[in-house]
Amino acid sequence: MQLPDKAMEVHSPNGHRPAFKDSLKFRMSTLKKSDRVSDIVIDKIENIFELNY
Repeated sequence: MQLPDKAMEVHSPNGHRPAFKDSLKFRMSTLKKSDRVSDIVIDKIENIFELNY
């Protein structure tokens, strides 16, 4: 099972979110390094999971 499918199973065990589509941007900060900004795109309808950093 792929990560997006497992996440949907855990957070929507009764299948209430079969058409979930959204994106998330987050910034990871560490000492002595530049911040790393990552984008996550999830589109359950098109079966897309993207992680861009």
